[in-house]
Amino acid sequence: MSYQLNAAVGPFDLLRGEEQSGVVPLRHRMGLVPLPRLSAPAEERLRDWSLTGTIGQVEADFFGGDGWQTASLWRGGQRVWGPSHTAEFPAGRRAGWPINAVLARLGVVLDPRDGRPEHHDLFAEVGLGAERDLEGWSRRAAEAREHATYDAWQAGQAAAERAAAERAEYARLADVPVPLGGAEVMEVLGIPPGRQVGAAIRFLQNLHVERGELSRADAIAALRSWGAEASGSTTDR
Repeated sequence: MSYQLNAAVGPFDLLRGEEQSGVVPLRHRMGLVPLPRLSAPAEERLRDWSLTGTIGQVEADFFGGDGWQTASLWRGGQRVWGPSHTAEFPAGRRAGWPINAVLARLGVVLDPRDGRPEHHDLFAEVGLGAERDLEGWSRRAAEAREHATYDAWQAGQAAAERAAAERAEYARLADVPVPLGGAEVMEVLGIPPGRQVGAAIRFLQNLHVERGELSRADAIAALRSWGAEASGSTTDR
């Protein structure tokens, strides 16, 4: 299996302010901009971007476990570290691998509380293994293009995850019967049409899955209790 990477890596918001065509969000608030193989235009972009902050330049090419890494660090319009190159990757010296060394200089650290094994490295920590070629990274950059900041991207991701969870919940409960229809739910809870009606019906469907078929009386009692708890939670906030 092959792996190829040529990119600028640095704080997402710094890169997003310089590069309008798209920045890939990575973990630790880092970002990645895919670059063409070493060329004068790529060097010029790195020089310009580093005028406002520290930027890493990372390259890797592997096939079937064999390959190499090269990395540099840019600051103030010039290369201040590297290029460091290696084709040897001793497991006990991961911190010295070129890309890990650049990420450390960019401020990326492993969280000692996360319980991950000691061999876990910064390359994996920020997510540089998520794609394997320029095409994959370019696709991710295009998908994130609408997000002006890292926080905006995170909010978009959270919204997408909530929507996916809701779709999965609808699919899981689609055929689960309930003894009350939407109009009856509104009457019992004293609520107008809206999302809360759907939430109430899903509550009854989940109750059916947990306890088995509900009688109308049991459904009404459970729904009133659920509505009172929901109302109390809203009031507490």
